[in-house]
Amino acid sequence: MPQKAWDAYFAVWAQQGMDDPQVYFEALVAPIAGFVSLKDAAQLKDALWDKQHGGTELLTRPANLRGMRRAATEVFEEATETPVINVLMMSALYLIWIPAMCLWVCARRSPRFTPLFIPVVLTVGAVLMSPMYDTRYALSMIYTAPVLLCFCAAGVVSKAKPEHEGVDNEGVDDKTVSVGAPC
Repeated sequence: MPQKAWDAYFAVWAQQGMDDPQVYFEALVAPIAGFVSLKDAAQLKDALWDKQHGGTELLTRPANLRGMRRAATEVFEEATETPVINVLMMSALYLIWIPAMCLWVCARRSPRFTPLFIPVVLTVGAVLMSPMYDTRYALSMIYTAPVLLCFCAAGVVSKAKPEHEGVDNEGVDDKTVSVGAPC
């Protein structure tokens, strides 16, 4: 496609955006709303594109495990409808809210360790740029969030107890002594 056609396309695109910015904003936010809102539960899909659907033989769903798959799906669906427990089934909790809370705790308690959150921020950013809301895009953060909670909990506990119990602290500069987890 010649550059002239691209220029014309982007001119129309920009003009339409100026005419109706709300539609552009909604189109930008809609694909990621499920990752941010504590409204909907994570998705559980009991399907894959196996050989019957034109996929590969490597991904199969053995018929003898059908009952277990059904039972697991029912347990998950019940959990997503049970108050309080359903919050634990939301992608947004693991993608946005737990990492944000851990970053805030770490930044307040030990700012020098906040660069450790760069991979987390980059991962969250990559997920938010995904083409649509689907739990599979957030799996890396769903697995990482409990580690972040442990990381921050260890830091909170280490800050709460005296650093050198039973040791004479006279002459020790607290700024140079650092033990325990970072946060």
